[in-house]
Amino acid sequence: MSAEVNEIVRGGKRLALLLGAFAMNVCPAETVPGEPDAYLDYIVATGQQYIVTGVNAETGLKVRADFAWGEKTADNDDWGLVGAKLSGSGDNAKRMLMIHMYNQKPYVGYGLGARGNPGNATSFTRGTRCEVVADFSDASALELYQNGAKALTASDQATYEAQGNVDLGIPLYAFAYNEAGSAAGKCKATLYGLRILRKNASGGFDLVRNYLPCLKDGRAALYDTVNNEVRFSDSGTDFAEGPVLPRPVEFVEWIASDTNTINSSNQPVIQFVDTRVIGKSGIRSAVDVMLLGDYSGDHGILACRKTKGGDDRFYMAYYYQSVFRYAYMTLPKKNEIVNVSSTTERGRYFIESDFSLTNQSVKVNGTELHKEGVAHSNEYFNTGMHLMLFGMRDPEGFKVRTQMRLYSCKIWDGDELMRDYLPCVSDDGKAGLYDTVSRRMFTAGTPNPFDLEVGVGAVTNWLAETAGTLPDSKISYIESDGTTNDYFNLEVSAKDGVEMEAVMEWVTVPSDGAFVGARTDTQVNDKGSPGVRFIPYHHWSDHSSGHRIAYSGQWPGNGAIATAGTKYRIKSHLDAGAQWYTVEASQNGNWSAPVRVDTAFQGPVDTGLPLYLFAVNYDGEPKFPGHARVYRLKFWEKQQDGSYALTRDFVPCRKDGKAMLYDTVSGRFFRKKGRYHTIGGGHERVWWTGTRIIVL
Repeated sequence: MSAEVNEIVRGGKRLALLLGAFAMNVCPAETVPGEPDAYLDYIVATGQQYIVTGVNAETGLKVRADFAWGEKTADNDDWGLVGAKLSGSGDNAKRMLMIHMYNQKPYVGYGLGARGNPGNATSFTRGTRCEVVADFSDASALELYQNGAKALTASDQATYEAQGNVDLGIPLYAFAYNEAGSAAGKCKATLYGLRILRKNASGGFDLVRNYLPCLKDGRAALYDTVNNEVRFSDSGTDFAEGPVLPRPVEFVEWIASDTNTINSSNQPVIQFVDTRVIGKSGIRSAVDVMLLGDYSGDHGILACRKTKGGDDRFYMAYYYQSVFRYAYMTLPKKNEIVNVSSTTERGRYFIESDFSLTNQSVKVNGTELHKEGVAHSNEYFNTGMHLMLFGMRDPEGFKVRTQMRLYSCKIWDGDELMRDYLPCVSDDGKAGLYDTVSRRMFTAGTPNPFDLEVGVGAVTNWLAETAGTLPDSKISYIESDGTTNDYFNLEVSAKDGVEMEAVMEWVTVPSDGAFVGARTDTQVNDKGSPGVRFIPYHHWSDHSSGHRIAYSGQWPGNGAIATAGTKYRIKSHLDAGAQWYTVEASQNGNWSAPVRVDTAFQGPVDTGLPLYLFAVNYDGEPKFPGHARVYRLKFWEKQQDGSYALTRDFVPCRKDGKAMLYDTVSGRFFRKKGRYHTIGGGHERVWWTGTRIIVL
């Protein structure tokens, strides 16, 4: 639940009261600055909504929409997705209908009296998701593409050659067309994304609107990334909302396919990422990849193909039996790059491909690969197929899979960046690719998702949550499932100068299990044995004492075996020359007297690892799992002046229906790292920050 600030001025003093969101539900303005609360897969216009884009209808614009028309309401449905029109009728009207449908056909209008109907061959199919690009950037030419295919015939094109520059002086509307200031042709449509670009003086394009479906204050809307604002429907009637998209919680160095794995049906596991970018003329790409072997046959890295056995192939990154090859248009124009055959197992390659009409080229690790004298045609080419990562798939089921690691991938259409993929792990526990352009997660999906445990590289960055975001509610505790896959990276360094306080209980008392810890075998402990242990709290019931902490191999204990279902308050202090911990038990709601254990040891120690919760970070792997609950967890870290500062204050909470930890110090959410869902329970309470009074 979000919070809002109410300010009251009394006696010349300003008091800021931070209150929970119990205020009346007031409808916000149609434009709200800032980020949305969540991103949606799509929003749905029901024939009542529209948005004023604020972009003037004039020559120089290009629109790209990912959408599907809704069900028919009349035989001659007159619907606008993006457009504007001045008063007048028929051929006397000035119109700039960029994406439009009339009688189930794409209907375009540009300038005075210009109307075009490409015909039945390119009629829109209702309910089918498609990408439509309307290019009005040239005063003497208009281009319309549907799923990469040109939708205007030569005669249609000729209609626009003498139109000249157009400036209607009114803004384009979305989900309708602006007819002299009124919303006409309001459509039924499902929208996944909408961009408006304007041609600049150098001949390139500037992005002026980038609308992404989103949720704000419980209402479906569009988020414009260019102006950092949320746009609601201007009609006063809200859009219908699609499902909330998963979000990345951390970036990793790479994700890997595991196509050498055989499933229960003795079939190889196949993993693809559908980029939703159509293989056609004008596409460029840059792929950073490591090949993991399996050199027999074909291997698509980034490719598509229109028909099985056909010659119309579009290979941007591809290799065959350790030889790089690429193909643009038909097979006779394919080039096998025979001078690069060193595609060794675990070889890393940066492949740059440019399939522009007049400039096809391929570079591998900065070296341009020659085309061996085969000329490429300048004819426009379109496969109608989406480029696939980690393999290739065509409509007839031809599957080419590749075992590889992917570090990054960028795809352009001309100079327009379409995809910028970063490997990551999402908040629903899946590995995949986060596209910074569309702000979507792309995964291999079911039934063969990327393996989170063996197919994900080291964490490179934690993705911060939206500033000011608070948990939806407090819960009493979160609980692990007692496996090595259900753990948290606390991002607290396991080295000298850490103090921890935890309220916890064991659900199942382990014979050898950790609540919080880290360990490495790459160093030597104080007894000369391999392995440095830095474990603020561990349980080892096979020995004389259960509660214990470890620092550089020392194992002190208080001689008491823990009991399942009993709350314990553990305080541990690990610093060079001062190691101690205390244990208190909760009995009928009262805490017992603390039992303190002091132990001498030799230091200093720095494992170079972060502490894990519910496991030991064993050289980067979770081991010695603990089936436990945590009610509260705090960490202090030693500063340069010798003082200790609170750096983590974890509170169990629920956010977007999921149990996790919220750190009140950094204002960030920490989620489990394994494949399994962390259990959260106990008394659930509204997130209430109390009342904060600031006297100025």
